[in-house]
Amino acid sequence: MNIFERMQKIDPRVIYIIFFLVLAIPVLFPAPLPLATTKETKMAYDFVEKMPEGSVLWIGADYGPSTVPEMGPVSKAVLRQAFKKNLKVVIFPMWQDGQALMQNFAEEIGKEMKKEYGKDWVNLGWRNEAVSVLRLTTDNILSATAGVDWAGKKLADMPIMQNLTALNKDQVAGIFEFMTGNPGAAQYLERVVEPKGVPMAVACTAVSAPGEMPFVRSGQYKGLVNGLRGAAEYENLVGKPGKANAGMGAQSYGHLAIMLFIILGNIGYLLKRSR
Repeated sequence: MNIFERMQKIDPRVIYIIFFLVLAIPVLFPAPLPLATTKETKMAYDFVEKMPEGSVLWIGADYGPSTVPEMGPVSKAVLRQAFKKNLKVVIFPMWQDGQALMQNFAEEIGKEMKKEYGKDWVNLGWRNEAVSVLRLTTDNILSATAGVDWAGKKLADMPIMQNLTALNKDQVAGIFEFMTGNPGAAQYLERVVEPKGVPMAVACTAVSAPGEMPFVRSGQYKGLVNGLRGAAEYENLVGKPGKANAGMGAQSYGHLAIMLFIILGNIGYLLKRSR
């Protein structure tokens, strides 16, 4: 019996162990993959990178726990980039879950980069009829939010809010919207981007990207981060490979292992049949 015939009769437990190692090692030891950066991801990165130091980046936190594997890594990468550039970050969630998710990410990255809540960043919090509240922020943020943040602290007492009264192009350098559905980027386009002239980049799940791509082509989005692959690209641009690279590594090496087993199995079958 030659090696290819033995491959056809290999103990399935051996295959399971090989797959476990192939999937686990990239997750436990993430490393940057040789990914070609797509034009849309680079546009989104440059959109933030070109903002003047001290300007305001408005972040839309509009996703839930089910999409954290895709949206979490890019959220952290953008926050890291913004804090590195000393931008003032304002978080506004139209999804209730997005409030706590982005708060946790901002606390983690803020602590790492020695940024202070209320001075360098703030979470305005989720409220009922959040889409209507978004529209009201373009006139007066304190009025729209009843003057308090997500934890009930007074916004008027925070240094970050002293020169920020409304969501418009004179006070906000740009919007980075993290979305997985509705409400999301469409509401920003209708209520802020078009009427108020505030530019916006978007990060979305891979399944949503084809529907969002036309807005990049039209110039309404200044960039688009597409799912886990786009998040890994963004991590590499920021210079801090993390969970997106780990996920892409496990996915890529897992696919290679499957292809290898299929090729070996077919070679063994063909050789056996030829005899």
